[in-house]
Amino acid sequence: MNKFDLLLKDQEDFVETFKTHAWIQFIQSTSMEDAAVKERALEALNIWGNWFQRIIYMRAATGAPKEFQNLAEQHILEEVGHNTNLLNMRKAKDIALNDPILEATSSWFFEKMISSTVEEKTILVHFVIEAAGDVFHAKAVKWFPDSDHFKTHAYLDEDHFSVGCRVLKESGYADIESLRFTLRRGWEMFYIVASRFEQFARYGAVEINNGITDYAKAS
Repeated sequence: MNKFDLLLKDQEDFVETFKTHAWIQFIQSTSMEDAAVKERALEALNIWGNWFQRIIYMRAATGAPKEFQNLAEQHILEEVGHNTNLLNMRKAKDIALNDPILEATSSWFFEKMISSTVEEKTILVHFVIEAAGDVFHAKAVKWFPDSDHFKTHAYLDEDHFSVGCRVLKESGYADIESLRFTLRRGWEMFYIVASRFEQFARYGAVEINNGITDYAKAS
């Protein structure tokens, strides 16, 4: 097994783990028959959708060699406005969820579009975010059968993982071990994002234990 195959094996393992994640299990459960639960799920997704738009625009804005830049710009064309689709599904309601952990983990991906290499950005966007989206939409579409947004992502959306994988492999990038680290860290962060989705959709609230009170006592 060559080094790039090791990267793909890691990806396969992370995807299989995500399929067992509490968020994916929850989205398949009968809890989603509750209209209020569906509304909260869409609200959490709308927060992520807003961040995702910033992520893909920043990725393209920072510039890259031709093939990577073409990949980034084509991705924008295919994904632009999807956060607005979610907002419209929610009848343009304000977002009430204020979760600093969801904001922090989402903004981590945005910051990586500024500080990372083009290869690392490809890992985070195509191997992590898009692959996770494929798993989620395939399971969630049954709850939103009339939604063009969900049908597009579940059935018609281009295989963004494969496209990113092809460009990355053809680039001949040699430091696969650094990409394996980026892949692991990206999935770890997205598992947290998904956990916040699940918690808010299930309970209508998120747990925040920031330790500030304990720290104040100790000081």
